[in-house]
Amino acid sequence: AVAEALKIVEALADELNCPICLQDDDDDTTAAGGTWKETPCGHRFHGRCVERWLHAEGSCPMCRRQVVTKPTTPDTSSVASLRSALADIFEAYGQDVVTELQQQLPL
Repeated sequence: AVAEALKIVEALADELNCPICLQDDDDDTTAAGGTWKETPCGHRFHGRCVERWLHAEGSCPMCRRQVVTKPTTPDTSSVASLRSALADIFEAYGQDVVTELQQQLPL
C-alpha cells in the first residue's frame, strides 16, 4: 500500500535536504541514493526515507495527513468480549455454530 501511495519525482532546486533524514541529495550516504518520492499531499522526501516512515506511522511526516492505513490489531478487551459472546452462543446453539464463527473470526 505504501508504494502505491507514492509517486517518483525529481527533486526541486530548493529541495537540497530530505526533511526526514536531513541528508543532502548529493551526499553518498543518502539512504535512498537520491531517489525522491512525493506523497498525495505534495510533500517530497527521499524514497526509502518516506517508505520507512509510512510503514511505521502511516501519515505524512510534514502535515500528518493519513497516507496509508495501518492494520489494526484488536485489543485484549475486544478479544475477551468475543470469547465471552462465543461461550454464550455455545450454550444457546451448540458447538457447530461456535466452530463456524471461530473459523470466520480472528481469535
